[in-house]
Amino acid sequence: MRTIEVKRHIEAPCGDVWAVLADFPNITSWNGGVKKSFSTSDATNGVGAQRHCDLAPMGALEETVQVWEPEARMEISIDSAEGLAQRDPPRCRRRLPLPPPPTAPFRASSALKRG
Repeated sequence: MRTIEVKRHIEAPCGDVWAVLADFPNITSWNGGVKKSFSTSDATNGVGAQRHCDLAPMGALEETVQVWEPEARMEISIDSAEGLAQRDPPRCRRRLPLPPPPTAPFRASSALKRG
């Protein structure tokens, strides 16, 4: 099984970053790799919220929030992937860690696992 981890350093208070990420259906507001996104469930945030993402330049994902701890942690699963180059779509959980001290920048990581 291969694992890829991506870390980002964002110079902003944790609450500001969480507000953007908590707008779960609207990932296009901050992720240039997504052309279009929309909610596919009644819930737009919290555990069970689901979204569809059309990727740039092609492909699509269906994602579901699995863990939701406001301003602390979010895990998102990729439930299906279409039109991607991989033979077997990756299973992914994105994890947002516990918040840093108020003066520290926000950090997030993602891990892709194939198996």
